[in-house]
Amino acid sequence: MQIFLVVFSFIGFETAFLSSIYTSCLNATNLLINGNEAILAYNILFIGFGEIIAGLCFGAGFAVLKGLRSLSIVIIGTAFLFLAYLLSFLNLPAYSTIGPTNQTGVLYPTLGISLANSFFIGIGDSCWQTQIYPMMGQLFDGSPTAFAIQQFFLTFSSAAPFLYGSVLLLPYQILILAIMLLLATTAFIYLSGYTNLSHNYGATVEAVPE
Repeated sequence: MQIFLVVFSFIGFETAFLSSIYTSCLNATNLLINGNEAILAYNILFIGFGEIIAGLCFGAGFAVLKGLRSLSIVIIGTAFLFLAYLLSFLNLPAYSTIGPTNQTGVLYPTLGISLANSFFIGIGDSCWQTQIYPMMGQLFDGSPTAFAIQQFFLTFSSAAPFLYGSVLLLPYQILILAIMLLLATTAFIYLSGYTNLSHNYGATVEAVPE
């Protein structure tokens, strides 16, 4: 369970970034919004499109893609999230987490990059979200206690970014997310290998090793 806490913590941080910090940064980038609030709505729609498309591809949809292992889907999601974090760093001003700003990022903020970025975030988030619960079901045999612990740490880690969200510059927040993503991916790779080993030998997983 201790190893899975790394994954829970990352999902919490990612949820906070996706649902609040990222959209606040978009809204605070005057050169992007330029008085047109509909641009923020477009980005939220593209996040939703990414979530839906990834959910269809790796969940209820295409048979070929459904055949992918959970680890493969998580690796795909990790790649999309790393790309999204890079685009956020390039496209959004560092001070956009503090408040409205006329500054630029590394690049001049554009609608096309922001929409692509939102789409990638949606895909990456969906890849992770659709694979965590099946993995938990395999490891803990549907234990209510495991899911209760998962919800506790998810809620706790979702709240943590709000403590620094409005005072820490965007590049540092992205760095924290990237480190958390790397740690969570490493943990998921380990857990996936442990699950496959247990399955191959017909073992019942009573507890995930520390």
